[in-house]
Amino acid sequence: MESGKGDCAPHNRRGQCLPAVHFITVDSEKMSVAGFKGRCNLLLVAASNPDSPFLEVLSRRQAEIRQRETVTIAFLGCAQEDAMRARQRGGWPFVVVSDRDGAVTKRLGFVPQDALTVCITDRWAEIFYISYVPVGSEDAQVDECLGWLDFIEHQCPECFPSEWPD
Repeated sequence: MESGKGDCAPHNRRGQCLPAVHFITVDSEKMSVAGFKGRCNLLLVAASNPDSPFLEVLSRRQAEIRQRETVTIAFLGCAQEDAMRARQRGGWPFVVVSDRDGAVTKRLGFVPQDALTVCITDRWAEIFYISYVPVGSEDAQVDECLGWLDFIEHQCPECFPSEWPD
C-alpha cells in the first residue's frame, strides 16, 4: 500500500474532509456527501470518459468493495443520457452522476482533467487516499483501493487522529 499521496488537487489532501457537496444521480435521486457520514466509507471516481476500463474493473469488483462497507459513486464528465447508457451497457451496480460541466467534481476539489481521479474517504468524509489512475493500471488501482479500505476498517476506534501508514 502506498502512502496515498498521489497527484491530487493542492486543496485535497489526506486527512482533510470532503465538503458536503450535493448532487443528483442519473436516477434523479438527490444525494450529498454529508448524507453518507457515519454510515459508510466512500469510493469516489471522477472520469471524463464514460468508457474508462477502470469503471468496468470497479463494476466487476463491487462485491469486494461492498464487503468493506463502502459505497462507490462515479462522476462522469458527459451528458446525462450518455452516463445512463454507459451505466446500462456496463451493468454498473454503483451510483452514477452526470457531471458534464465538471461543477460537482470541482466542488469536491478534484482537478478537472482527462485523467481519472479516485478518492477514498472514511465514514466521516475524511480523505484517506486520492490519486489519478494511469491507463493500463486499472486492476492494480482497485487492489490499492481495497488495501486502503481494509486499513480504514481496521483502525482502532479510540485512535484520533487517524493512524497513517508509513
